[in-house]
Amino acid sequence: MNRRQFMAGSGVIIDECRGHGVWLDSEERERILEFVRSGAAARRQQQMAVDEKSARQASARDTGSPAVGGLRYHRTSGPFFGGDDILYLGLRAVACAVRELL
Repeated sequence: MNRRQFMAGSGVIIDECRGHGVWLDSEERERILEFVRSGAAARRQQQMAVDEKSARQASARDTGSPAVGGLRYHRTSGPFFGGDDILYLGLRAVACAVRELL
């Protein structure tokens, strides 16, 4: 089990198990929903899209690995990169929480 921040700026630490998914402690679901409802999650996603676009542009100019903020990363398969797969897990947790509310 690994402990990770749900999304930068959220202040919510979640437990992640690669084989079994995301585990939320008491009140974490509500804190995540509050973070999403406030619009902060959407702003973070927009910033990630801008960062990824900048990285792609840098990659087009450079034959090496793309750089973000002076740091190099290795792009993994799928839509997320360099450890941001936590975004997928966090959004999955939010989707499950919203489904429970409906």
